[in-house]
Amino acid sequence: MMNSTIYGVSVKSSVPPVVVTNSTHWWIPQVEIPYLLALFLVGVIGNVSIIGAIVLEKKLKFIGNAFIVNLAVADLIVTAYVVPGVLANVVANKNLFSVGMCSFTALVVSLSCLSSMYSLMFVALNRYTAIVHVNRYHNIFTKKKVGMFIIMIWIWSFILSIPPAFGWGDYRYHVKIHVCMYDCDTKFIGYTTTFIVLSIFLPFAITCLCYIGLFRVFRNNRARRKTLINNVPMSTVSSACTTNGVEPDAKRKKSVALMKREDNERRLVVTLFSAVCLFTVCWVPYALIILINHNAYAIYKRSAVWLAFANSAMNSILYGALNRNFRNGYKKLWSPLFRRCCKKEISPRTNDTSTSPICDSEYSTKKTDYKLHTNA
Repeated sequence: MMNSTIYGVSVKSSVPPVVVTNSTHWWIPQVEIPYLLALFLVGVIGNVSIIGAIVLEKKLKFIGNAFIVNLAVADLIVTAYVVPGVLANVVANKNLFSVGMCSFTALVVSLSCLSSMYSLMFVALNRYTAIVHVNRYHNIFTKKKVGMFIIMIWIWSFILSIPPAFGWGDYRYHVKIHVCMYDCDTKFIGYTTTFIVLSIFLPFAITCLCYIGLFRVFRNNRARRKTLINNVPMSTVSSACTTNGVEPDAKRKKSVALMKREDNERRLVVTLFSAVCLFTVCWVPYALIILINHNAYAIYKRSAVWLAFANSAMNSILYGALNRNFRNGYKKLWSPLFRRCCKKEISPRTNDTSTSPICDSEYSTKKTDYKLHTNA
């Protein structure tokens, strides 16, 4: 119900306002509802795709990718649980959660975001150890230890998120953003500072140092191997080969193979580093608002928070765009589902087989392949 005044007479209207824009409240459902729906769908499908790709694609089945799976799980919590709650609040234009449920949702938001940040840090540490300290890698990142690291990520994230439940900080509903989150009030400046340093700056600094070290190693190794390939005298190689019984260009082939393997590793590192950059771009505006002016206008605060939530839906797109192995994993996960709609239909009366137009070429190709196989 809404009160309006016509010719000095107060009239009650059941039609809600279409748009609300002021410093403390910002509500444009025509834009916000489609955005949140897209965030929900892309986030759920995308994070399930990441997990499925790592499970199904052979080239992605190494122990370090367990941290990427953990990152996808944390992002899935945000997109599958937090975003629908925000969407419900936007549709109703009010808080639909009870006090207890709101505090729990705020705890989940904090827990999942911290887990995402520390998962990115462990991904960087894993790749750095695998490339720079090869001999130590298999001792540090065993299956058992990686499982312990992932459990530690969630326990540490919980320890950092739980103080507001005991009075140090506060979880509440924010009208400006329609989200239950930590209240960045100045009276809890001690916890806010501790939280930001331990949850953002510390893991981010470690992550950046790891990638800087990795790119330096890639640059030095590539320059050294190019020099080795171009400057090996053929007379030296021939004499060494005649004494050792090795083909003349064996060393050159070995160097080229090492360069290809390093290039594959470099592409994966670039993909993972891009995920860190994406996380930074999405979360820095919200971090700046907390530090500079947590009472910012509704449009600025909501845009910053919803941009941060968008990060949980965008990693799958980034991985698919930059890494061929993830694209292959996505195909292995989803192609069987799409093939089912192209299956041949069997008539219950005549038992005749009929195929849809989309599948005719595929079906005929399979028949010719089978004939070639039997004739062979």
